[in-house]
Amino acid sequence: MNTGPAATPETATASAATTSHRGGVPEEIIIWEIVPHLPARALLRCRAVCRCWRRALTFKSNSDLLRAHHRLQPSLPIASCFQFARHDLRAVAPRAASLSPVATLRHPTLQVRASCDGLLVLSLSPANYYICNPATREWVLQPFFPHFLGFYPHHPSGEYRILYGTGPPRDPRSGHKTSYSVFTVGSGKRRGIGRPAASSSEEKALAGGIIKTASDRPSILLRGSLHFYPVEKEKNSNMVMVFSTTAESFRWMPAPDVWGSATLFEMDGKLGLSGIRKDVTAVDIYMLQDYDSEVWEFKYKVKLPGLEMSLSAARRHFIEVVVSEEGGVLVSNFSRLVHANIEGKLLSEFKYPEQSLLIVPYKLKESLLCHTFFPSRGDEDANASHSPFV
Repeated sequence: MNTGPAATPETATASAATTSHRGGVPEEIIIWEIVPHLPARALLRCRAVCRCWRRALTFKSNSDLLRAHHRLQPSLPIASCFQFARHDLRAVAPRAASLSPVATLRHPTLQVRASCDGLLVLSLSPANYYICNPATREWVLQPFFPHFLGFYPHHPSGEYRILYGTGPPRDPRSGHKTSYSVFTVGSGKRRGIGRPAASSSEEKALAGGIIKTASDRPSILLRGSLHFYPVEKEKNSNMVMVFSTTAESFRWMPAPDVWGSATLFEMDGKLGLSGIRKDVTAVDIYMLQDYDSEVWEFKYKVKLPGLEMSLSAARRHFIEVVVSEEGGVLVSNFSRLVHANIEGKLLSEFKYPEQSLLIVPYKLKESLLCHTFFPSRGDEDANASHSPFV
């Protein structure tokens, strides 16, 4: 994962005289108290101020500073913005009603499939998966994954891994059973884990390949586990399936009864479930108040701005709703993106040249940390035509 020797304020700024001042402020205060709050692009520009700043802000020699920077960055929702053959990813700031550039993608059909630690997983097809850092424009192309299920850091090893399955059996009578594997990013290593489960009930469900994800229905990483919903345990009975990334085993978790289409999300370190009612008039929000006891609580109902956004059940396929950490919801219908409060009142609208906007269920927390699985800059330049970025 991270490379380079750990640095401290004392060692990182030893070469740059810590007693020097810039505009009356000690440079050590600027570098350690102000710079970490800057967006990634602004921090990168700071390296051009002078030689000592360039040394202090060099990635590999100052991982402590970069970790502080990542910790202080906001976790912002992502919007896909389309303009002719152009596909931009933008970070959505509801309070400022702004769309900040994240990346311009080479292929309009590239989809976000996971986001973790400032890294994105993008897919063009089952044969093309990119792990990339839009802040540094680093990327690595990974091999074929039949059914991508999740991306996560494995803390005991320091690795980043991908969980995937072989997919559901085409014919249940064939005797074929779905199995699961783990891929270590950057190593080329695939390791089958079978169907490790807490009971025969989970094992039976796993064998039938009922765990699925999509670009609009991702797994949620929380407390070192991936969470999947909906997973049908019995007829008309949906549950959450939990995969422990350290024990590498699956177990059931109960889920609340939700009307209509529902999606998991994470907010303030808690697992949530948002369900859009079938008539597309409101969203019901549930939160897992006690993770260990698996106690869900209905929090509130959010009215949707149906009239203003032309929302209807007939247009459900074009409507996306994401719960906002600043209250209310972000709603897109592929032509508009708005932030609405709990009463359905529009608080702000986000502008884009062609107004082709789609909120996606992922958040990005920028990072400039180094990862050993990314190729060197020279190798990247040699393979620039395969880059996911324009």
